[in-house]
Amino acid sequence: MRVGATFLLVSLSSCCKRPGAPEDAPRTTVAPSATSAIPATTAPPVGPDGLPLEIPTTRTPAPSLQDWNNAADLKVPSALPLRCEVNMIREWVRVNCSGKRRSGGAPQGVRILGGCTQDTYTSMRSNANLVTALSQGRRCEVEFSWTDGKEIFVAEWLQGSRPALGFLPAPAAPLPSSSTPPIRIAPRIRR
Repeated sequence: MRVGATFLLVSLSSCCKRPGAPEDAPRTTVAPSATSAIPATTAPPVGPDGLPLEIPTTRTPAPSLQDWNNAADLKVPSALPLRCEVNMIREWVRVNCSGKRRSGGAPQGVRILGGCTQDTYTSMRSNANLVTALSQGRRCEVEFSWTDGKEIFVAEWLQGSRPALGFLPAPAAPLPSSSTPPIRIAPRIRR
């Protein structure tokens, strides 16, 4: 079954951490390009799926905080009960999960599981945030956790199609990311 959702990213602020940075490193990461070379002051045309009509296949400068603040929210049904907002500017997606979700849990963490571009940033203070650049042929998976559970945000952009974004329930046991082969466990024989 394929989820037709929209990938989102949270705005970069002074609280972001670059994946792979040591835990004792400062949690501040500067977003690539504090200002956007392509202003997003006027809303670009959108397709029937709510995503920008034209999505660049080559990397553009990261949107500025002002660009993100002016961006319209995408209609991502799986994000609503989680109290998450998803925005998209060109190929960039932002996800911001704030406050308690409908089940009562408060945001607790965000971590990259795999498949995302190197232009992916996360932060966790009172909100769980993600900003990433989509790339054709990639499936980015990011785990958002709340005090009462976890959800996996998936942004997938298959060749020749429009990106699909959305949240899926986290499995009871972690799934291998799309960038690692599945782990095979030999059956245990008891005598």
